[in-house]
Amino acid sequence: MSGLFDTTGFPPRWKCGAWSDALGWTHILSDLVIFSAYLAIPIALGFFVLRRRNVPFSFVFWLFVAFILSCGVTHLTDAIIFYRPIYRFAGLAKAVTAAISIATAIALVRVMPMALRLPDVKAANDRLRKEVETRQRTQEELEAARAVLERRTSELTLQSHRIGAAMESAWVIACQWVAETGEIVWEIGARRWQHELNLASGQQGFAFWHDLLGESEAARLTVESMAAAAEGREVEFQCSVLSRDSHPLEVRLGGTPDRRVAGAPATITGMARLI
Repeated sequence: MSGLFDTTGFPPRWKCGAWSDALGWTHILSDLVIFSAYLAIPIALGFFVLRRRNVPFSFVFWLFVAFILSCGVTHLTDAIIFYRPIYRFAGLAKAVTAAISIATAIALVRVMPMALRLPDVKAANDRLRKEVETRQRTQEELEAARAVLERRTSELTLQSHRIGAAMESAWVIACQWVAETGEIVWEIGARRWQHELNLASGQQGFAFWHDLLGESEAARLTVESMAAAAEGREVEFQCSVLSRDSHPLEVRLGGTPDRRVAGAPATITGMARLI
């Protein structure tokens, strides 16, 4: 190792040729500045690769670090030779630089096709931005649709309440019932009937027609409903019930069989009025 720095047989560069001070110092200072830059660049590259561990082809970055650093060492050696002729070390430094240069060039040529196939960063950012914009527009459209739906739901709820109030004031209910059992599927306007007929406390509307009409009249309505559903005709039904004051009230009911659904019981939708 000591032989690399042996200067025997080699004069300092100042003594080789007619070097002027200006020319000599131009070489020395230029080599030192180049060495400084060639030292800073690989440090920055190495810091980048260490911090960004997902960098593709990181080994190529490390080859460039070694290549640039070795080039810097040759320039530093050229500056030192003006005072200390370590030509043996300079030769080794250039040989190492040459080997690293060839290795870097070969590696760069080999990875170039793969590097060219990497997605373009700008294109990827553009696609991502478009996806974000699309999702934002979709979100805005969903928010607008939800607002419209909520408004329409509120309007329908208010309208339903108004219709229910109007029907209650006229002692009319709209409902759907199962023809075979008399079960009430849904109803509107039944609260007034509940009050007038003094149904059991806590009962909301009518679960079955017999809650309103009694067993015998409900059975008669069931027979009529099943016949109407089978024949596809309208239901017309009348009967009498007693009010909470034991006064007779007349029930008039009409309905139309609903379109049959496979596997579902026959239902009838209609209206009933308490007179």
